[in-house]
This record gives sequence, C-alpha cells and structure tokens, in this order.
Amino acid sequence: MKKVIVIVAAVLTTIFILHFFRHKTVTELALSRLGDPYDPGQNGPNSFDSNGFTWWAYHQTGIDLPHGVIPQSHFGPHILDIGKLRRGDLVFFHAYNIYTPSHVGIYLGAGKYGRNTFIASDFLKTSKCYLSQVEEDNINSTYWRHLFLFGVHVSTHYQPIPLYRYYNPHTNDHFYTTNLNRYGQGKQGFYLEKVQCHVYAKKIPGTIPLYRYFNKTTGFHFYTINYNELKTFGDGYTLEKTQCYVYSSQLPGTLPLYRYYEPKDQNHFYTDDYSEEGSGNKDYVIEQFMGYVLP
Repeated sequence: MKKVIVIVAAVLTTIFILHFFRHKTVTELALSRLGDPYDPGQNGPNSFDSNGFTWWAYHQTGIDLPHGVIPQSHFGPHILDIGKLRRGDLVFFHAYNIYTPSHVGIYLGAGKYGRNTFIASDFLKTSKCYLSQVEEDNINSTYWRHLFLFGVHVSTHYQPIPLYRYYNPHTNDHFYTTNLNRYGQGKQGFYLEKVQCHVYAKKIPGTIPLYRYFNKTTGFHFYTINYNELKTFGDGYTLEKTQCYVYSSQLPGTLPLYRYYEPKDQNHFYTDDYSEEGSGNKDYVIEQFMGYVLP
C-alpha cells in the first residue's frame, strides 16, 4: 500500500513539475520578445498582434491555440478574479464592447509590477503611452483594470472542434457531425456543404449535450438539447448518439444555434448564421435555439 502511495505521489509531483515548467517556458518565451513591434495579423517570430503573440508563445511549448482573440478565450476555464490568476494564464480585455474580448495577453505573475504584471503586443493605450510593441504592463492599473474581462487557464480539454454540415438532395436531409470521416467530402448521397460552427467533443463547465436522432422511415436526422422533446414530437425517431456539447447560455464570442422547421416535408435545418434563413421564409419557420456555439 505504501508503495502505491509513493508511486501516486511521484506521478502527481511529476505532473505538477511539468505544469510549472510549461508555464515558466511560456512566460520566458513571451519575455524574450520584449520590444518586438506590433503588426496587425502577424504571429511572429519578429512581429505580432495580440493573439498572434499568445499563439506564438504557446505554440513553442507544443500547444496550438486557435487564431483569434475570441476563439482563444474559450480554450480553458474562465477566471474572473485577478487574484486567482496563475503564471502563463491568458488575460482578456475589451476595447469596444464590454461583453466581448478584443485584446489578449499573458499573465506573468511576477515582473515590473510584482504579481500584477502581464505582457502583450498591441496598440492599445497603456498607463504610460500607446503600446505598439511587446511590453509589460500593470494589470491592476486604472486603465487595464477597467478593461479586464477574465483570465483563462489554458487547457487542451477545452479545444473546440468543427461541426460539419452535409446535405442529401435526394432525401432533403441535412446531417451534422464532428466526424469528417463519416461522409468525407461526399458519400452515400451526402455532400459536404461547410463547417457550420465549432463545438466541444466532451462536456466542459457550462455546456449541455446536443442529441442526434434518426428516423428510418423519412431518412431525416433531428437534433435537440432537450432529451425529452421527442416523447411528444412524432414517432419513428431513435436516439443515435450525443453529437457534441454546446453552451447552455450565451458567452462572449458565441452565437445561437438556430433550429428551423419546414412544415411541408417535416424537415429541420440548423445554422448559427442568422442571415441564411433570418426569421423564416416561405419554406422554413424558426423554432428555437439549440444552445450556443462558436463560429
């Protein structure tokens, strides 16, 4: 028993050490770019915009963050209290909309301003000047404290994945899946239309299942976040699987997944792009939201 405890303790210690040094490396890499110029749309190695800078630093450690401030803001649990930030956490700020992050940096945990230091590349105004290069600043300054939204503990468990949309013109069925190998670029009458949105393969805090049903008689698929919905909605549908996980409420950077209904064929259509069907047309009527997704 003692041997098992020692082994478990050793494994936990190793995990802690790897976690500590991974984030130490991220911050060291970030600090190595101090003074490099800000350049919109660039992700290094000699110039950066804000999310390009964070992408570059994490990429060097083997973690590929998504490109874009908003996608990066969903790559781990949110920390609302500055006092609970850890070295290497991403920190997000707003500039134009208080609900949507538009700037990101890396929390250093120690630096010019003690535990209040973060590092970023952007042209936003700092407490001293207009920031147009990679620079350290004080997250607790009047300026940055006012703009701070939240921090993120980076976790690959939170990595969103594409939800692919297929269409079968023979059955008029739209099929949504996270498995590109199911129909590839087109099989069994289905054609790949687009990546509809991004979702999660596993449950994370704040998400709920999106269930997939199939009707053998009509050949239609049906998706819902309400497990009990089909008890009162028609016959012939059987549960195939939990397709993915979506947010139960709207967070910064997420969009509603709209569900439309075509009464003529009793068919359904799903999209996060309101402009596709709007409030409805001669064929489709809008029914409800199927949770919230990432574009």
